[in-house]
Amino acid sequence: MRMCADAAKPSAERFRYSDPVTGLYRIGKEEGAKVFGRGLSANIVRSVLMSKVAPLRTGVRDKTLTMSKDVSQIAP
Repeated sequence: MRMCADAAKPSAERFRYSDPVTGLYRIGKEEGAKVFGRGLSANIVRSVLMSKVAPLRTGVRDKTLTMSKDVSQIAP
C-alpha cells in the first residue's frame, strides 16, 4: 500500500522504496515488527464477514433463478 500511495505524497514525504523487499526491511528496521500487525484485526473481521455473506447472497440469487418462470428477466 505504501509503495502505491508514495507517488501522491509531496517529494519530501516520500518513502522511496526501491522494491518490496527493501520496503519491508526498512519498515521493520525503522518502525519495528509490531507495525506489520497493525490493521490485522480489521482485515480478519472483514474477511470473515465476506466469507459468510458471499455464499448467502449467491444462494438467494440461485433460489430466485430456480423459482422464476423466465430466467432471462432476472438481472445477474
